[in-house]
Amino acid sequence: MSLLRLRVRSALSLSSPIYQLRRQVSSLPLQNHTTPSSAATFPFAIPRDPSSPPLTLPTDLISKFDYTASHVLAKVEALTNLSNLDAAAEYARLAVLSVPKSTKNLKTKTQIAETCRLIIGAMCRKKRYEEAYELFHYFFNVNNVEPDCDCCSDVVFALSSQGRLDEAIRFYRRTIRYAHFIPDYYPLMNALIDAGRVDEAYSLFFGGSTYPVFIRGFLAHGNMDKANELFQDLKQHRDESYSDHDFEMSQVAYMEHCFKQGKDEEAMEWYRSGMMSEAEEMFNEIFSSSDRSPRYFDIWIHRMMVDGFAKAGRFDDAHRFVNKIADISLGHVSGRVHCSSITGRDFLI
Repeated sequence: MSLLRLRVRSALSLSSPIYQLRRQVSSLPLQNHTTPSSAATFPFAIPRDPSSPPLTLPTDLISKFDYTASHVLAKVEALTNLSNLDAAAEYARLAVLSVPKSTKNLKTKTQIAETCRLIIGAMCRKKRYEEAYELFHYFFNVNNVEPDCDCCSDVVFALSSQGRLDEAIRFYRRTIRYAHFIPDYYPLMNALIDAGRVDEAYSLFFGGSTYPVFIRGFLAHGNMDKANELFQDLKQHRDESYSDHDFEMSQVAYMEHCFKQGKDEEAMEWYRSGMMSEAEEMFNEIFSSSDRSPRYFDIWIHRMMVDGFAKAGRFDDAHRFVNKIADISLGHVSGRVHCSSITGRDFLI
């Protein structure tokens, strides 16, 4: 047997690193093959450019890096914190090598889900939507990673932000069908309302705490009768099923609508009604906890209250409320900065 043949046999032995690498790669279905571009072929109707090449496993990294789920997660987390999303995406693809065969391995499953969530969420925040869609397709359609609610919510948000509402609806429905959980639908609901598709949004999402959203939406698009119908229904069942917060937010929606229509007197009737004193009390309650940070949804109602005070000529009250909002926001900022100095990690406000 020639020396060359001996070298070849040695390279292909069952224990050699080259053989092990080939075995690992070949055992992963569809990863290094062209995949069908039709969304109907896969469980999740993720939109992707059919002309773009499918993502593949970065085989050059396998021999250089420990691709256990915990190490992949740590590497991806470090790279996303450094905003090196290209490298983070490449390392994140290695997560599919650690997918457990047993559904009982919850720790590994959680780490893989967190890796997917980190990279897809980071891509969406940077508005690199097409790359986020490709990664979602790679993880959840091609490699059968168990889907994560936050990842699906990120895709709904991304499609809604792009105005691709029909695709967002299709993705949302298929996610419920195949993943058996409901992703965050508020971005899609609000995008449909902003686009004038209020009836469609209503048929898909109405219920519970969405009363103020749809009252505001129907008012904005001229359907006063439907808005009034919803408000009366909410008022009738206020003590039974719905919170004071929903009722007060609906009142603010009416006040905002009247101001926008130039109906200042009518707006002030809403102001003079279950409203400013209760809303201020709610404001204090919302932010009384030191670990509660302001949300846009909370700030919106109180900005409207400032406008209401100003419209009523109560400038001292308006000024006092602005200062209160600023003090609370600055308090939370300083708390986050203090935490950052201790942990070495940054936080987004």
